[in-house]
Amino acid sequence: MPERPARYQPSAGATRDRRAGWWAVACLLFVAGEATLRLHWIVGGRWGYTACDRTDLGDPAGGCGADQVDVLPFWSGWGALGAAALLAMVTVCAVRFPGRWTAAGGWAAAGLLLLVAFPLHLLFELPAALAGRPSDWRDLGARLALVAGGVLFCGLANGSGPQRGPLTAGYRPVPRWTRRWAYVAVSLPIAGWAVPHGLWALGVPFGISDRELDGIHRGLSTPTGVAITVVPPLAGLLVLGLVQQWGQQFPRWVPGLRGRPVPRLLAVVPDGLSPADPPDRTSSRNASSEGRRIPPGAAPTVPAPPGRLRAAWSAAHAPVAGVPRWARIAAYVIPFTVLPSAVWRVAVIIFDVPLDGGQANAGQGDVPSWLPMEVYVVVLSLFSELLAFTAIGLIARWGEVFPRWIPGLRGRRVPALAAVVPAALGAATLTVLWTGSILAVAAGRTVQGEKLPAGHLLTTYDWHFAALITSYAPLLLWGPLLGVVTVAYWQRRRRAVTTLR
Repeated sequence: MPERPARYQPSAGATRDRRAGWWAVACLLFVAGEATLRLHWIVGGRWGYTACDRTDLGDPAGGCGADQVDVLPFWSGWGALGAAALLAMVTVCAVRFPGRWTAAGGWAAAGLLLLVAFPLHLLFELPAALAGRPSDWRDLGARLALVAGGVLFCGLANGSGPQRGPLTAGYRPVPRWTRRWAYVAVSLPIAGWAVPHGLWALGVPFGISDRELDGIHRGLSTPTGVAITVVPPLAGLLVLGLVQQWGQQFPRWVPGLRGRPVPRLLAVVPDGLSPADPPDRTSSRNASSEGRRIPPGAAPTVPAPPGRLRAAWSAAHAPVAGVPRWARIAAYVIPFTVLPSAVWRVAVIIFDVPLDGGQANAGQGDVPSWLPMEVYVVVLSLFSELLAFTAIGLIARWGEVFPRWIPGLRGRRVPALAAVVPAALGAATLTVLWTGSILAVAAGRTVQGEKLPAGHLLTTYDWHFAALITSYAPLLLWGPLLGVVTVAYWQRRRRAVTTLR
């Protein structure tokens, strides 16, 4: 009698890839739905759009006049569409190139979606809305969709990540610095949320006016105020589970689960810092720091090699031989001279932080009307940081030898003048530009020489003025620092040529 052929049993890797594919399909459907809705808003439709303020609902049933909104906010239209394109790229990369980096991108996307959804606020809004309180169902529906998208990307990240070994029983201590950061994370909602809300519940106008405090007491009942004050800090205590034993093993008082390992997906921890990592990824350094001894006869664990990101960071910043210490410090400082002004622009234009007294958003200025101000600010900030980062090339190897990713030039020597001439011109231009700008402001005039109008931010001399000057003053150092690093680069390359001769 002929033997029956054995049934095909898919391998664990094939099953994992199939699950990741289903998660990717679900994520793409979510992204397509969000992108379609945003395109509908961009072309003039307002279905599902709301203009309500969550703290002051005027007409929640009609979206607080959503039909009368002519100019769509950036993050509701083109900004959200760009974010959808990035999410689609993350999804495709997770399927095409599964691994640690694409899984990290999936976790980042999930965290961003859940953060924007503001899920803790939904815990109070949904029961109140179901109880009959006037609520903005358009906003609640959109945020529930974001929560669903965050869950989908969590599944995608878990399915596209590297294959993990089985969970090991028993508690495995975590590094001390991880525990310290966990304690800091727990203290933040207590100090930043529970304390002010508790004071408001007790009638203390901490940081707000008496009128705002009266409005809070009229709009919230005592049980609701207590819940709003207590629930977020209690949720923050869950962070301790990432560094304590009850985050790795279910406590004894949990019926049916006592003593069992906690699934990794239930307590998401970045790879390499997870207390439930496989044994071969735990370094002997961490073991010794926790006071644990290696049992007799057991092979010592080998420290894990540095990740690609750390290796790329070191390769981009490591100085070559012969770089003076002062030149190395100057080169490292240059990107930080640009950072404060970039943070100021992004905070004011993108996040509407009131650092400008309401003047920066007054108009487009010299920016073309077809270019959104938010896009211009982000591109300008990124470009300025990348331009400042090129100063590191004057002390690093990639400033003397072309990197491998440059086609046609990889591995060849960089001509000294090809780096010195642009760097010298840039140093002179930056020095003249920012020095002239500061002198013009001191004289009460613009860069073009026109007199500053009354009420301008640069003529108020209040804390808005101080924040602006503090953010832009470090740019005065950009040109001189670049100049001294360029001189050091030229001298080092010239000495190398002389030595070869």
